[in-house]
Amino acid sequence: MIHVENRLENTGPSHWKWIWALIGTGLFCLFAHRAWFIPDSDYVAYYNAGLRALKGENLYLYEATPFKYLPVVSWVFVPFALLPYTLSRMLFFALSFGTGLWAYSRVHQKLGNWVTLGLLASLFRLHNYDFLNCQVNHILLGLLIPYLNIRKTRPILAGLIFALFASFKVMPLLLLGPLFFMRRFRELFSITGWFILLSILPVFTFKDGFGAYLNWYDLLKNTTELPAPTSQI
Repeated sequence: MIHVENRLENTGPSHWKWIWALIGTGLFCLFAHRAWFIPDSDYVAYYNAGLRALKGENLYLYEATPFKYLPVVSWVFVPFALLPYTLSRMLFFALSFGTGLWAYSRVHQKLGNWVTLGLLASLFRLHNYDFLNCQVNHILLGLLIPYLNIRKTRPILAGLIFALFASFKVMPLLLLGPLFFMRRFRELFSITGWFILLSILPVFTFKDGFGAYLNWYDLLKNTTELPAPTSQI
């Protein structure tokens, strides 16, 4: 059985190099074409957030594609906002695609060709949606992987990485509960401290000060669709 599995994995290694090269090139051309020609995407919100962060203006406006992340996240998009929109979007796509490629290379190193190919096929619709809308999820994955790799050896740096990740998606902060019960207090305090610092610093750069969080809350409250109540029989 082991001999058969080894043959499946190792047959024609040079062929696998060509297969991955063709897949990678094809996907890059497909998604880059969409990133270039589709003007309406979530990247509009990222780009506008970078522009407003440069001026210290309100990030949370009611518009077709509103910005919903915490204020500090807008700083991430400031370098992109310094460029023309289309060029900026392509650079963001290249960063996102490169991060996804790096993540798959890590999977390939640990699990081999067939598992990586199966994972890519099963998640293709997810990747297609994210790249089509120029979303930030692949870059967040790029933050999560180093956090998992260094959280035991370098908890302070890992805490900063996780705090930045949680600034995009607040829900992962629920992991602080298990860290407390596992008595991983150094990692817990590192994440909490970095998250508080990242949350406070933007207050001094935006004209609304702490009011930026009120604007953020109002936008989420008025734009988030809640599930309709189910009727009881």
